Amino acid sequence: MTAGDKSAQSYGWRIKLEAPLPDGEGIKIPTPGFDTRYTDTRHADVTVASTNKVFKAGDGEIDVAFDQTEGVETVEVTNHTGLEWPLGDEVYVYCPHLLAEGDNEWDLKGQIWDLQQRVSALESATMQGTQKNPA
Repeated sequence: MTAGDKSAQSYGWRIKLEAPLPDGEGIKIPTPGFDTRYTDTRHADVTVASTNKVFKAGDGEIDVAFDQTEGVETVEVTNHTGLEWPLGDEVYVYCPHLLAEGDNEWDLKGQIWDLQQRVSALESATMQGTQKNPA
């Protein structure tokens, strides 16, 4: 990855629960595209739609375990929230992107690129607004 690389800066997967997930049990989620060279699994976040909360790997409320056995890529999320996740709930797993140069906590180049895109969009919207409403 080089400065200004516009490739995906994060990885995310989701699944809809086909049965309630009690406290202490886990669910395997397919993770197509999972690549340990570019996925920061140490900082995985899990969101459960019904809770409106982001759970962080290692916080004690969830366990996150990635697996690549026999060519099948999955992540197992284990519920330790003390609540049952209901049938039909959606579980999302998100991992930040790693730089190709090595293992780092945050993808600084990706954050800079994202901020540049946001600034460009804001400038564009501001310019369109001033053209419609000249002072």
